[in-house]
Amino acid sequence: MMLTDGLKRWATLAAAALLAGAVPTVPAAAADPAAQMFKRLTDPLPRARKVQFCAYVAANGGVLAGEAPDPATRSARATTAARLSARLAPELARANAGFSPENLARIERENREMMGLLSYAPADALGEQLKAGGESVDIIGLFADDVMRRCDALADKLKLPAAPAIAAAEPGFRWFGGTAAETFTGTGLAPFAERLCKGEALAAADFAAAPLAERGTEGTSLLDWAMACGDKAGFAAIVAAGAELDAAGVFSSPPLMQAAGKSDLFWLETLLAAGAKPDALGPEGTALNKAYNTSDPTGGRAWQILRAAGASLNFPSAEQSMWWSFALYADWEQILANWDEFDSDPVALARSISMDLERSGGPRGNAKALEEIKARLIGGHGVCFPVGPTYGAPRDARGYLVQPDCNTARR
Repeated sequence: MMLTDGLKRWATLAAAALLAGAVPTVPAAAADPAAQMFKRLTDPLPRARKVQFCAYVAANGGVLAGEAPDPATRSARATTAARLSARLAPELARANAGFSPENLARIERENREMMGLLSYAPADALGEQLKAGGESVDIIGLFADDVMRRCDALADKLKLPAAPAIAAAEPGFRWFGGTAAETFTGTGLAPFAERLCKGEALAAADFAAAPLAERGTEGTSLLDWAMACGDKAGFAAIVAAGAELDAAGVFSSPPLMQAAGKSDLFWLETLLAAGAKPDALGPEGTALNKAYNTSDPTGGRAWQILRAAGASLNFPSAEQSMWWSFALYADWEQILANWDEFDSDPVALARSISMDLERSGGPRGNAKALEEIKARLIGGHGVCFPVGPTYGAPRDARGYLVQPDCNTARR
């Protein structure tokens, strides 16, 4: 796939910065940073290189068209990319004539580098969309749309003939760069995945013959595929067709793990209503942890839904329990509020508290609540403070840390 590393970096890093307000808003009178960067990069180029770069942009747009969950967006993006490619095609053939494969490869690398540089100067409008829509915004796709528009304007300046009036067929949905056929190759799921993501009204009968236990690339299930493209009808139909709700899917996680991190609660509520276990576990931890750690603008609603369904704050591995997350975020009040449920590694929790108490700038969060938790760990669990490094420390039969040198004088 031709999507650049620069785009991926911007999607992950700049998104967080924009949502946190770390990227200042450019005054209305100032030039859009994206316009400035595009002009700075393309103005010095000879005509042929301008055409070559914009043809590269159009090709990227065509690839990215399939990444959009919404069918209408996929169709519109594919059409924009196809029209720009067709507009540039005659001049591109002349620009590429006479170049060796090695030189064309060099030009491709230069185009990739230019796209990466552009990704560090996103358009003001894109920043506003990201702040308004949060994690649901199609950051990379909207960035590609913006650069294609700028290339179309550049083609006007070059006096190229207007784009032909063509409408590209809606591309099939792509996820992690793969089509349904590519993702589910070697399984019997591909034809069923092809039915998803098109906005069709689907029912359980449409998936009655699907081998739902099979998995595609990286363990992707049909439920994962439907969730990725936002196909609610297809997702509900697969659930009704008898999909195993707690079985591992993409990246070894059950679907509830993916659902717990989404701002749209449909996926989570549908799975729980159908009987999915609220204590789902994947490599990232528990679904409850995923809901707590997410920055989705649901006000913790996913976390509350999981708790109401019976999700536990404890887990055999302390690092996957909610106590670990509470301590990580210095949410000491939550620990006290739920202390009656505490059944995790007391030394691991005490280590987190000890590290906070020893901070040169003082403890984070509510210091009074922190001291109360410390007292409860000492009085109720026999923990000794301070707790030093625990790497390689012995563990008991449950796998919890022990303090062999603990004595009452240290409490």
